[in-house]
Amino acid sequence: MLKKFLVTNTKRWQGTAELHYKNEELFRICFYNCNIEATTLAEFLKIVPTNTYQLATAFSKGTVVVESEYQVTFEQFWQAYNKKTNKKRAEDFWNKMPNNLRVLAFIGVKKYLAIIKRTNVYQCDPHTFLKDERYNDEN
Repeated sequence: MLKKFLVTNTKRWQGTAELHYKNEELFRICFYNCNIEATTLAEFLKIVPTNTYQLATAFSKGTVVVESEYQVTFEQFWQAYNKKTNKKRAEDFWNKMPNNLRVLAFIGVKKYLAIIKRTNVYQCDPHTFLKDERYNDEN
């Protein structure tokens, strides 16, 4: 399960920090349009909770934390997946997928391509990657 939280504090910095959690554990922090001093950034990074259960109590008064839904477009997936065959078929399947599986598929592309490179096995076309949920492959 993937979750994204937007964090702002207009008194301490300008812009938005995104905290990305996978299975309740922190896996990425992104900053967008941020103007933040180095000392404030260091303080922020020290208090960012490693799991979602600590979010409610982690930040000081004045900090706003809002959960936000992940959105991934087919074009983002298509650009990430380096085999460009059967685009319409893949897009039709993509459009029938629930949003959470779209996000998992998009994130899984990088891991899948690394597996293909390491094992030197045939890369399936994008439709098959989605249909067979190859983004869940372990090896």
